[in-house]
Amino acid sequence: MALSFNANGPVAVARSLSPEEWKAQASFALDKDAADKLPAGARAKFLALRNELAEARAVLTVPREKLAEAREKRDKVRLRLESLRRNGMHEGHPAFDAEKEVFDRLSAEVKLASDEYSRRSAAIGPIGEQIRRLEAYTASLPLSVGMAPAVAVKLPKGASIVAAIVQAREKIQEHRDAIQAAIDAPCTSADVKKRMRAQIEELAESGRPSVQGAVDFGERIKFPTTPAEVFVESKRGHADVSDAIGLVAWLFKDQLIAALDGALADVADDASALTADERRRRVADAKKQLLEAERIEEALIEQARQSGLTIGRRHDADPRAILQLSDSAPEVRDD
Repeated sequence: MALSFNANGPVAVARSLSPEEWKAQASFALDKDAADKLPAGARAKFLALRNELAEARAVLTVPREKLAEAREKRDKVRLRLESLRRNGMHEGHPAFDAEKEVFDRLSAEVKLASDEYSRRSAAIGPIGEQIRRLEAYTASLPLSVGMAPAVAVKLPKGASIVAAIVQAREKIQEHRDAIQAAIDAPCTSADVKKRMRAQIEELAESGRPSVQGAVDFGERIKFPTTPAEVFVESKRGHADVSDAIGLVAWLFKDQLIAALDGALADVADDASALTADERRRRVADAKKQLLEAERIEEALIEQARQSGLTIGRRHDADPRAILQLSDSAPEVRDD
């Protein structure tokens, strides 16, 4: 048994930690920076991404100041125009027309400055969202996570890296579609019938009348009740009502099961259906292939950056792929 750290201090863990893990634990316990939970390579990349965002935001300073300056000048002229109106000077008066010409010119400058600021700000927005997503993900991680092996992607001679990224993203979508298809596939009739029988057995047991008190003490036979929501004079309350469905299931269990068997047979689609185990396996396989495809995409994005070409990441890119974390790291949860 060894010691580790959480946000509140040292705790026992079931294995010894490497020197690198001890450093990460100590840094996180001191600064509470989620990046300190990451292994060295992932931490370095995360900090580099944070710096990219900070630099991009710093670039906004100049257009933001230009926009503020243009608005201030325009608003001063607007006040002068309002003063002229209050003193009976309107369009056609030389003083008013001169100020109006200046106002129109400054309004055009405000629009240009605003468009430039909006354009640059829009380019930064996805980067900021990506960093916020990474921050949330790393904050949820355990204090020790491992690195995945680096992905080496060699493009054929003359191949376009942009085309390779597009192809990788098409593969990513294919794997996502496969996950959704496995989730949406119908259940097998055998599985549904098994659950249905268990449900009817449970209903029948809950609907069984109690006769023991009648035998032992001469009491009335007790029929089961179930809680229900009731309304009396527009007021909501709760009361116990007879459990009619349970009683029917107890009285006619076999007939009810047979009827439901027939109803299920009418709508079953066993040709497209998956058992629970098959569904889990297909989802797990598709998720594994999805993460592999996302790792390839990230490797291509890094190759492009090294060649001077900046390609933005998808807003929903897997943090494990971006930070090169091991497959065993928790999946991201966006819900």
